[in-house]
Amino acid sequence: MKIAVRAGRTAAVVAGAVVCAAVALPTIAKADSGDSAECPAARVTGLSSALDTVGTAAAAGPSIAFGVLLVPLSQPLPPPFDTVQSQVLSGAADGVQQLRSDAPGYVDQLRAGVAPFAAGNDVANQGVNAVADTLDTVADAAGPAIAPVDRTLHETATIVRSNTEVAASC
Repeated sequence: MKIAVRAGRTAAVVAGAVVCAAVALPTIAKADSGDSAECPAARVTGLSSALDTVGTAAAAGPSIAFGVLLVPLSQPLPPPFDTVQSQVLSGAADGVQQLRSDAPGYVDQLRAGVAPFAAGNDVANQGVNAVADTLDTVADAAGPAIAPVDRTLHETATIVRSNTEVAASC
């Protein structure tokens, strides 16, 4: 009996992973294809990095969450609950698919809305670099006295610098 239960759970985990991969991978591949005829919205220092994170979460997050929830929720229930279970799981899958298809459009609308702020990238980049330079200076000045925080400050400065953006080339 224990082996059958474990096999059922393993099958559910594998099924959840397959569903998750089948739903998430086409979106990620489509995003990486880069065959856009239009010039993308101008990138804005700080904001565009945040929108990249939101876009990735919108593409993969619902599918991953559904795959994780699918494992315990897909355990067979006795009749008459089995029909309700299948209807709920089917409806949830449709909802996840709808969210995945709608979310990138909302993120693109946000990108287009913040694009005019790219005009201030030079000033914003100076501010970002000043913050990063300050973190590096504090880490260098305090050195071993604040170890391992000095390394953390240097890494944080690198992350802060990664939020700078250049003017659009289109």
